[in-house]
Parts: sequence; structure tokens; C-alpha cells
Amino acid sequence: MDNDKFFNVGYDGIDDELEQQKERKKKYQEGGGYGLRDFWMKIDEEDVLVRYLTEEPVVIDRHSFYVNGNWERPTCLGDEDCPYCKCPEEIVNKKRREGAHLLVDHREWETKEGNIYKDELKVGVWAASHIAGFRKDAKETEEGKLMREWKMTRTGTGPQTVYRLFPKKTEPVSEELKEAFKKVLSKFIPEWKQFKERRKLDKFPLERFAVAKTVAPLSEEEAQKLVDAYMASKGGGGGKKKDSGDKDTATKEQKQEPADLGDDEDYSF
Repeated sequence: MDNDKFFNVGYDGIDDELEQQKERKKKYQEGGGYGLRDFWMKIDEEDVLVRYLTEEPVVIDRHSFYVNGNWERPTCLGDEDCPYCKCPEEIVNKKRREGAHLLVDHREWETKEGNIYKDELKVGVWAASHIAGFRKDAKETEEGKLMREWKMTRTGTGPQTVYRLFPKKTEPVSEELKEAFKKVLSKFIPEWKQFKERRKLDKFPLERFAVAKTVAPLSEEEAQKLVDAYMASKGGGGGKKKDSGDKDTATKEQKQEPADLGDDEDYSF
């Protein structure tokens, strides 16, 4: 055995991984590196009612690889130090241009714990061809805009997957939902203000920043850990298939100072 660096002995490595899992879960719950939930449509799912809250997409490049029954789709770091770009294409797929939008998912679903979710803010990420199709569907409406209510459909699988948008009657967002959306987006306000100041921008939609924050790449160190974990697991198999992404990650309500919800003009709804 010439290579003796691929393993170690003892529970330290296991304990470290469990701690990292806790941190990742905490980040997801607090909207840290993950931000908002992903929008998914299953292959056999019926039409989904959605409402777009951003007109233009946040454009990114993403890689993909299949590990332990799950598809990982990390955002490319966009420079020569990107660990995914350094991997051979037979291991990590070449980056693909995609677009991300903020939308309201009107589906209602219940977790195993009995928590019910509905009218959630989510970030949908699609390939460039799907984004172009959505824009075409929007232009065919009287208003010519994406920011409205839609019925979204999905047909086909793999490269043959096709998404379509069909306009639905659009009413103003209710005051109740406005307050709920503001509460969700308020966690992005501190960094959003810093971003605008750093870029010297008078206007930059908070919703667009929330999308960008949600799809932001990992740090180079974190990305390398993901690649290393993937390489270590190759051939291991197993693992559960990724579901619709709707996992119960709600945290227990804690007493804290009221969040800064910003001003009405900070929002597009």
C-alpha cells in the first residue's frame, strides 16, 4: 500500500464531520451561507402556482457532480483558484451558465414534525435555456413582465426537460404576506447596505441581493473540502436521493430584538 494518506483511525474524524454538519444546518436555519430555500419541481408533480418577485435573473456559473445519491450543484468561484474547475470533467461537470430568480412558492406542504409551510420565498435556479423560455413567456403577456402570478409546468426529464409559464390573474400582495416577506428578507439588510456602500450604488433591489447571497459560492477552503469529500466517497454509493429541497429547518422561536424591516421603498412588492 503505497498511499497511506487516504485514511486515519479513531473517532476524531467522525466527530469533526458531525460538528461540520451542525454548522451547515445552523447556517441554513439562520440564512447564513444558504439564504433562502431552493425551489424544486418533481418530475411527476402537477402544475405549481408561483409569483415572481424579481424581473431580471442573477446570473451565475455552476458545476455539478453526483455523490452518494445526491446531485451537488456548487456555484463556480469564478477564478483560476476554483477547486471545481481544477477537477477533470469526468469527475466534476464543466460549469454551466444559469440564472436565479426570487419567487413565491404557493404550494402547501407539511413536515414529519407537523409544521405546515405555504407561500414561501424561494430561489429558483435554471439553465440559461429555461431562463430564456421564461422571458419569452413573459413577453407574450399584456404586461410583458415576469413579476406577476404564474402557473409553472414541467415536462420531460434530463436534457429534454422543458419548463413553461402560463399567466394567472394577479392581485396585489396582501399586507399579511408583505410583512411575512419583509421579515424573511430583513436578515439580508445589513450586508445589503454594506454592499451598496461598497459598490457606491444608490439603488440595488433587496430581493436581487437576497438571491445573489443565496447562490453565492463557498469560500475556496470550503469548496476544496467539498471536492475532497466527493473524491473520498467515489465508489462508496449509498445515500438517500435528494428530495424536493423542502426540509423542515425551522428554528424554535427565540426572544430577540425586533428586526430592521427597512422601508417600503426597499421592496418591489
